[in-house]
Amino acid sequence: MFGITLVKLSFRTILWTVAIAGILAIIPYLYLPSGPDERFTGPIDEGTAVVPAPRTAAELQAEDGVTTLRWENLAQLNYQTGNAGPMAPMNGKRVRIGGFMVPLEDELYSVTEFLLVPYPQACIHVPAPPPNQIVHVIMAGGSRAEVAYYAPIWVYGRLRIENRANIYAEASYVLSGERTEPYTGTYE
Repeated sequence: MFGITLVKLSFRTILWTVAIAGILAIIPYLYLPSGPDERFTGPIDEGTAVVPAPRTAAELQAEDGVTTLRWENLAQLNYQTGNAGPMAPMNGKRVRIGGFMVPLEDELYSVTEFLLVPYPQACIHVPAPPPNQIVHVIMAGGSRAEVAYYAPIWVYGRLRIENRANIYAEASYVLSGERTEPYTGTYE
């Protein structure tokens, strides 16, 4: 009888553990955009995927001399050949990039080094994105960035096109981080 109770208890524990893990796994996806991409205005042929054209650096220039880069801009670097293509002029420039933080340190509240990725928990619970979709951020001057696990953030700093590998992933970009702030607007 004791063995049967232990089996029932273990089965209940497993069910609750799976249920809680499932709920926690869904939470990050609440921050992903939903619905159609409203920027596309042309006709759609059946069976054709719609991918918005990447904007040029001139179109992305911000007011304070900081260029806002999007993930489709970063993807223009060919990580297999090393050809930076349209991203070459961004090497050494001050930029801001929106994304999700993957801390590289075991600190609870703030870190000096992290990966910036396009979707939540990339490199931890799902396969890592390609290197041209990962930015290795090292905060300048030993400053610290507040840890944001599930909410998107803006990261400001000077971008370098440089391959950097660690135990989690390989990155095609390194950013000397100046500051981070909560992401404003709808995350794209």
